[in-house]
Amino acid sequence: IPYEGQADHWPPADRLRRQRLLNQCDLETVVQHHYTKGCMLRRNRAMADAAALLVTVYDGGPGGTAATIRYARQKGKQILPLWY
Repeated sequence: IPYEGQADHWPPADRLRRQRLLNQCDLETVVQHHYTKGCMLRRNRAMADAAALLVTVYDGGPGGTAATIRYARQKGKQILPLWY
């Protein structure tokens, strides 16, 4: 989770879906307390650092997923790309 309160302003249905997903998790990791410009990137890097295998859903465009894949490759992580 990139920061506490990430879903505070989401529509109720989205918050409920998120909570249902989190209820199925064995562990939740909150990267930081408050939103900052780089918090999503820090979250992505934390996930990549902790993963033995990254399963990515990626359309080939620029952005956070592309940056995370590059970072994971630099770290020697195994990546399973799912293209859409």
